[in-house]
Amino acid sequence: MRVIYSYNTFGGKRFPSAFDMKLAKLSVTSLRASTDYEPYLYTDLRGKDIFAELFDMDYINVVDFEFQNPEYWNTGKLEVYAKQKEPFLHVDFDTCFMKGFTIPEGDIITEKLRDYELTEDLQYFGYCLPNPKKLICSGLIGFKFPTIGESLYLHIRFSSRAFLKKPSFDKLVSMEEFALSQYVENAFVTVKELDPRYFAHFQGEHKQERFGKIIDDLCRMYNIK
Repeated sequence: MRVIYSYNTFGGKRFPSAFDMKLAKLSVTSLRASTDYEPYLYTDLRGKDIFAELFDMDYINVVDFEFQNPEYWNTGKLEVYAKQKEPFLHVDFDTCFMKGFTIPEGDIITEKLRDYELTEDLQYFGYCLPNPKKLICSGLIGFKFPTIGESLYLHIRFSSRAFLKKPSFDKLVSMEEFALSQYVENAFVTVKELDPRYFAHFQGEHKQERFGKIIDDLCRMYNIK
């Protein structure tokens, strides 16, 4: 299974901060040091220049992203899902890996299944199916059959009337997690969670304030400046 990253600069409108780049270096370096997986990157031309030092050129794939509104920060990886031809695990750049990290067997791989509160926005991109019991987190998410990721993207693509409005956080989460969780719960597929002992996902807002010391200590361990 391939481990892939994605980054859409939205034609040069979005760039990683110095702290974001430190996280990216930590993620790619720890993946290489702790596992046998090779990191692949899907990005646009500006992103290729930004991340060239982290990835072997053979593993950088330049993408013409369809959605170019940086308010929709997670559309890029949804497009990347649809471009895959073999099993993959997509990971965010704010993920650090430890020795022992492996990808389990399953139709869908996720960092965790989580509880949620139902909101109107969260249902916006949902299928006409019962609400899922849990949401499939998409910070680290993989598909044994890439057609599942492609179907998710196409579903969102054809529901894109929401792209005419200012997005809410719940609506963006709905694009990735609610529709997929609805679909999966009503399909004959297996969902497996990654072992949380072997990775750390520094997700959410204000990462530097919340996780800065931990990240700095990890970077020193890997000699990352």
